Amino acid sequence: MLKLSYGETAVLLEGDAEKRIEQLMSASGEARAGLLKVGHHGSATSSTAKFLSAVRPHYAVISAGARNPFGYPRPEVAGTPWRPWASPLSARTRTAR
Repeated sequence: MLKLSYGETAVLLEGDAEKRIEQLMSASGEARAGLLKVGHHGSATSSTAKFLSAVRPHYAVISAGARNPFGYPRPEVAGTPWRPWASPLSARTRTAR
């Protein structure tokens, strides 16, 4: 997991972090970021509700190839309301074909 900050702007790149790492990051108080690169290509092993509440991203990016053999992003992750304190993001863009 890598957090990049510049002034008031922060980006959190989760990499392959799973729930245990998310718990540690949430507990650290350093999770807040405006942009979250979702961990594990949107697999079900990341993106817990507690972690998302700690990060409070305005935007979330899921990187997954089209028709990948793992079925990423998982429907339960892609359908997550990324901003539980506000209305869910309404626009989704897929760039992989």
